[in-house]
Amino acid sequence: MVAVVDEVSPDFRILGPFEIRVQGLAGDLPGQQVCWLLAALLLSVGKPVLEEQLIRYVWGPSGGSLPALRTTVSRLRAWFRRELDIADAIEHAGPRSYLLRLSAEHVDAERFLAVRTEPDDLDRLAGALTQWRGDVLADAPDWVRTHPQVRRLRRERVACACRFADLALKQGVPDTALGHLETLTEAAPYEEPLHARLITLLGAVGRRADGLRRFERTRRRLAEELGIDPSPELREAHARLLRESPGRVPPAVPAPVAPVSTPAQLPADLPTFIGRDFELSSLLAPFQQEAHDTDPGKPTIGVIDGMAGIGKTALAVHAAHQLSPLFPDGQLFIDLHGFTHDIAPVDPAEALTQLLRPLGLDEEQIPEGVEQRAALLRSRLAGRRMLIVLDNAATEAQVRPLLPGTSGCLVLITSRRQLIGLENAHPIALDLLPLPQAVELFTAVTAGHPRADARSDLMEEAVRLCGRLPLAIQIAAARLRARPAWTVTYLLELLSDERRRLPELHAGQRSVATALQVSYQHLTAEQRRLFRLLGLHPGDDIDQHAAAALAGLTTDRSRHLLEDLLDANLLQQRVPGRYRFHDLVRRHAADIAARDESEPARRQAVDGLLKHYLRTASTAVRVLAPEDKHHHPQLDPEPAEFRGEAQALSWLDAERANMLALAQHCADQDWAVQTGRFSAVLGHYLQIRGHNADALALHSLALRTTRRHGDLPGESHSLRELGSLFWRLGRYAEALDHFRQALELFRQTGDQAGEAHVLNNLSSLYWRQARHDQALDHCRRALEIFRRTGDRTGEAHALNNLGLICRSSGDYAESLTHFEQGLDIFRRSRNQSGEGYMLNEIGIVHRMSHRYETALDCHGRVLAIARNTGDRNLEFEALHALGETFHAGDQADDALTHHQEALALAGKLNQPDDQARAHDAIAAIHQRLDRPDRARRHWESALDLYTRLDLPDADRIRILLAGLDGGGLRQER
Repeated sequence: MVAVVDEVSPDFRILGPFEIRVQGLAGDLPGQQVCWLLAALLLSVGKPVLEEQLIRYVWGPSGGSLPALRTTVSRLRAWFRRELDIADAIEHAGPRSYLLRLSAEHVDAERFLAVRTEPDDLDRLAGALTQWRGDVLADAPDWVRTHPQVRRLRRERVACACRFADLALKQGVPDTALGHLETLTEAAPYEEPLHARLITLLGAVGRRADGLRRFERTRRRLAEELGIDPSPELREAHARLLRESPGRVPPAVPAPVAPVSTPAQLPADLPTFIGRDFELSSLLAPFQQEAHDTDPGKPTIGVIDGMAGIGKTALAVHAAHQLSPLFPDGQLFIDLHGFTHDIAPVDPAEALTQLLRPLGLDEEQIPEGVEQRAALLRSRLAGRRMLIVLDNAATEAQVRPLLPGTSGCLVLITSRRQLIGLENAHPIALDLLPLPQAVELFTAVTAGHPRADARSDLMEEAVRLCGRLPLAIQIAAARLRARPAWTVTYLLELLSDERRRLPELHAGQRSVATALQVSYQHLTAEQRRLFRLLGLHPGDDIDQHAAAALAGLTTDRSRHLLEDLLDANLLQQRVPGRYRFHDLVRRHAADIAARDESEPARRQAVDGLLKHYLRTASTAVRVLAPEDKHHHPQLDPEPAEFRGEAQALSWLDAERANMLALAQHCADQDWAVQTGRFSAVLGHYLQIRGHNADALALHSLALRTTRRHGDLPGESHSLRELGSLFWRLGRYAEALDHFRQALELFRQTGDQAGEAHVLNNLSSLYWRQARHDQALDHCRRALEIFRRTGDRTGEAHALNNLGLICRSSGDYAESLTHFEQGLDIFRRSRNQSGEGYMLNEIGIVHRMSHRYETALDCHGRVLAIARNTGDRNLEFEALHALGETFHAGDQADDALTHHQEALALAGKLNQPDDQARAHDAIAAIHQRLDRPDRARRHWESALDLYTRLDLPDADRIRILLAGLDGGGLRQER
């Protein structure tokens, strides 16, 4: 507890045991927690203290909590109001800190600090030293005295005593300072500057023997307890004492200790600093913990990296302002100009000079050479608690000499490069602003604009066009704010043209293009070439193999260069091994490629990329459908190999968007052959994965391009792919039209394989429309061509259609024969997808023949194949067939589960025919379970879907009436 003693005015004393002296007051503060809370606030009077730190000071290792802290703050506030009549002594300094507001005259530490910085005056320096009654908060627990201000006050006391001794020697009155130094050296046995001055003072007053004994005692203590030799300053004081005659006053110590400077170089915090809550939290948390670590060790280092304009400096400065109360010895800030337009990076030697000057050193005291300056900086920072911001660093080599050597200091480094070579550094990689925060920044900068449109969708579009990059958002918003006649809509018009976007994103000396150009200029020639060639890739991302094909490099060299660009934050990485541009960086790379690469060089690069994608895709599809030649046109083999269907499918999934973008690029350039090849190569993959929208766009694009150039083979393949797609979508009339056109072109060009496949496609379509005679005729003609040309896979597909036709006519034995023949062919060619479809049809035959266990076994194997190969259409068929079989076997719950899964999958694929089949099957199950309302809803859905399909009226009526009678809907219809 703290005794409260009568005094003229409130006086808070922390330079010794904690005391409070107040006129007319006798008693105690209400509790130890209140006492140590006040002590912690007094150590930082007038400055904010974070809540987390206050909890640590008040409760120490026993731990406290935020609610407990707030209760203690309330008790202390009540004490101020009741005893001192001060209502607002403690105030919030933000959402996470408190501040004690008292006049400096009421706190002994503040009175001492105010005097010690004034011009030399023996009386005033003596008065400052008499403020001390012992060590800082001598009676407080150790955890309170871990506050950084405690160590600072101790250093200030030593510095003040040294100045006092120097001035006393200079004025010829050494005995004036002797008592202060004898007392202080006992309390600070390792402060060698104090001991050096005490030895000098003893010699000056004729106590030479005492001075020699003092040196010897100090030397032994340093050797035995710290394992070090006396400092040069202490040795010089000893040598000077040995040289001087007894009684002669020696000269003053030649190198007086300068007043401890407290630099405050942080730039102003941005008023529009928005977001970064996660990054700020991850940055502050470990540093707040380590800021009070009194154990010797490494300095705390944070490295904030990110692309140009991402807001690295803004975050570093904002975090530094938040943390500055923890570092009372000051803050240093230096722009290293690692990436500044038309300014060379700061040399480490010059940077060291800029850091040493604010620490009280002039030019004569700063040595030559980087190593000597770095050693001096480490010495000056040793034992201090300072915050240093090294902004805009170029490399690890530039910043390494600028780092402190011991714990106590915090260094925040910003760089466009990932400085992964810095040991013991906490990396903080900045990403783009989330959309809500990007809009908030745009709104903050444009606040007060007379015509700023408040529509959120326009704001969101503006920040999307800026790529959610803070620099781009601030520039665009600043231009809008500076133009009263502009609206957000007009700004969107300026930014909507991709080619004009970068030139529009400039304001005064700030420019996104210039910022990106500086990063580009810091690359090597090889890195710059790959960077600009990557701008030619129209896709969203790229891997090392595609980049190698684009730039004509080996795969290993490509990977190393991609990693270099990633380190430079000119590329981003969302998935290991895949690299992508920010939209604005991509535009910059494309602009540089157009400027610095010749047209033949650009075409050669894109040709290499096209060949890589087409060959690798053909190889992958060949793995999915071995010997199924109509799924992969003959291309030169690609050396890439896939270990099974899963790996091939994974590559196709990863590169799908890129290949579709390349196909669009080929169409835009009027490259008909390449556009048609993408359609031919990717058709099977897009089909089995159910990417119907992508398939429609790609095949339609290929059809238009090949027709425009008279490419009949390409046109015929595109027609066939579109016919198959329309068949899957239930658009049977369009499917029929495209198949017939394709058939004519295949015959015109003499492509028998293409003709046979279209005949088989027509057979499937006619079978679905219950036109069995036409289905059988086209199937037999296709089968004859397949057998004549030796196309075993095509033969298996035709046998599948024969089996369907026979099964529909009730000839189960004949249909089973055809299915088993096709199954054997698919198994011999290791075509798992084909095997699955054939096995599924065999299972249906067994179900229709009431062999339910055999049917379930077949369909279960089909489901496993479908999920192994990623064939979503086959997965639907397996789920639907399992549901039908369970239903037939009176297992309604299992049937309902599988049909519901099938319905969900059909919805994802957006295939109305399959959705209608699933609804129809679910309705039948609910009807059987006496749930007429549920059955009615599903039959209504099935009816709606069926009416969209191009089925014959008789067939549609047959399908619907099978369920509508039982559902009670026939009369209503």
